[in-house]
Amino acid sequence: MINSKKIDDPEIESVLGEMSKGTWKPSLTYRWVSWYQYTWMGKLWFSVKRGIPALWRWKKIAWNDVDWDRSSIYNVLRFKIDNMANYMEKHNRFVGVEEEVFWMRTCVKLIDKVSDEVYDGEYMDYKETKWWFEDLKDGSGNSQMHIDTIKENIDDYLNKYPLCKKRAIQYIKDNQCRYNKDHTDKDLIAMVMGDLRQAKAKKLLFEIIEWRIDIWWD
Repeated sequence: MINSKKIDDPEIESVLGEMSKGTWKPSLTYRWVSWYQYTWMGKLWFSVKRGIPALWRWKKIAWNDVDWDRSSIYNVLRFKIDNMANYMEKHNRFVGVEEEVFWMRTCVKLIDKVSDEVYDGEYMDYKETKWWFEDLKDGSGNSQMHIDTIKENIDDYLNKYPLCKKRAIQYIKDNQCRYNKDHTDKDLIAMVMGDLRQAKAKKLLFEIIEWRIDIWWD
């Protein structure tokens, strides 16, 4: 990818032409700004100019941040990638920016699905269950949860992802000691399929970031 685009501004083209010939002389304002930005006052000014809007943008993320839930990590990552995608899409300053914005948007969609555990719980959409609690009769004050399946069409879910179903069955066989049911149980297969699809989405997310992140600069 070449980090450049065709310049359509005649004034900028004129300046670049003069610079290439060695005839361009910077204006007094340009020289003053070039000097001022490296003084302590200039550094302070530019830091405040950049920092205050950044703090305002991040206020909601910072306010809701917690250290005991992984969702906060996904929130920070999603917000940053989404901001970068918006910035690059708006300024459009290098060749191939559309492709990078596409991959950023893809990462944002994957973060939403992974953090909301969409793949983990998808199979539950194919079941209608009733949950209730019943007090134990031992006088302890504790309750026991009961789950009844009213209606289910798990077969539709299993047939929707045949390759994942095959992987799930093999995974159950290889790790039978972890389960109290075997690889013929449809509910167990569906649950493991959800786990495998969730893990795949998470792996894909970070593979894309590892693959593209060095290009995400402007």
